[in-house]
Amino acid sequence: MTECERLLEELKSKAVEVVSAEEAARRPGASEKDISDARMLREAFIGLRQLAADQVAREGTSRDAQSLAQVMAQLS
Repeated sequence: MTECERLLEELKSKAVEVVSAEEAARRPGASEKDISDARMLREAFIGLRQLAADQVAREGTSRDAQSLAQVMAQLS
């Protein structure tokens, strides 16, 4: 597995976590911790997304670029 593939898999996993956390934060009665966790996960996702984008730009294949675009579209 290349570094690009590893980062993209990590990014996909983080995206699932973000979606789940944001759903929990939007539920009625969500705690401040739920809201804070969702924000922190979103920020971590953004950082990882930038790292993955940089890696794909340097060494990625067209397939890596497509995978990155799909993940980015998922959380736009």
